[in-house]
Amino acid sequence: QKRKPDGSLVTPVETATIRADRVEVKTRNGDFVQSYTDGAWHAAGEPLKVIPGVPTDPFPANVDSIERPATEPVGGIIANGSVLIAARYLNINGTIQSGIAEWGVRIPEGATVSLPGGGTGSFADARDDYALQVLEGRTSTGSEYYTVSGATVAGLGSAEWDAWESITVRYNALHDRLELSGVQVQGGYIELFGQIFSTSQSGGGRLRVLDGYGRIKIDNETGKTLLVNTLDA
Repeated sequence: QKRKPDGSLVTPVETATIRADRVEVKTRNGDFVQSYTDGAWHAAGEPLKVIPGVPTDPFPANVDSIERPATEPVGGIIANGSVLIAARYLNINGTIQSGIAEWGVRIPEGATVSLPGGGTGSFADARDDYALQVLEGRTSTGSEYYTVSGATVAGLGSAEWDAWESITVRYNALHDRLELSGVQVQGGYIELFGQIFSTSQSGGGRLRVLDGYGRIKIDNETGKTLLVNTLDA
């Protein structure tokens, strides 16, 4: 469930059905809601692999064997919002996390931009490209923006949680400046309904809930003006 900057829900709500050996879901701006299923739900994917037999035969002849993979499923659910999951059986064999605590980006001195048609170029190349669009009357809403290549979370230091979440950076060729997308740290609520167990044999089943403030770190090494949109930690 995606949310607008004011906290209201975006409609329509996006839904999907996922069944796999390994599951990793991340929502950067919204809640994760798993509607009730009358069966087993696995946080990081199914712990057992079914080897099919003769498909036309009745059970159990249509199953050749059931095996445990050599490696455990890794992954889970991470939402920058609330997490609500309901099922008859809940297998917490991965991480379920409400809230993304640490956001950041480092824009190196040699950062480039992605140009239309493929390839990359300098900020000057982006200005030339946009000027040509204006000259030829090909501009449209948002055509002054170019995605910055090389923006990274590397070099920001150690994250207190697992990892930094990258903030999107764009170059505005019209105003010759860098612009950050808005960030709102939210979450801090997990609700589980069902009979809970974990098949993880390595301590992989974890519930993590953000408590208190998040952390935002920006390092602009380009010398370009940086426009900062809403940053709410």
